[in-house]
Amino acid sequence: TADADADGYAFGGIGAGASLANAVNDGITVAYIDVPTVKAGGLTIKADTYDKANVHTQSGAGAILAGSGSIADAVISSSTEAYLNDNATVNVSNIEIVAQ
Repeated sequence: TADADADGYAFGGIGAGASLANAVNDGITVAYIDVPTVKAGGLTIKADTYDKANVHTQSGAGAILAGSGSIADAVISSSTEAYLNDNATVNVSNIEIVAQ
């Protein structure tokens, strides 16, 4: 989980303020078989990723001439992979390969 918070306030005769928050969650989740031979009744290779990014901004301005603004940006750029090695020999009755 990536979290970002920003609070900004401006006060005075002439006031301006801004709040910027950026949360980035990136990474890789991998599940794989990297052996030459697999013999089994069943085989499951599963990679699960649960990504989350939270962003909160708050801004305010108080003056005769005032302005304020907020920009919130949340980015999730991860990858999830599940695979068998290219050179693997698999002898199973049931196989499941899942990446989510």
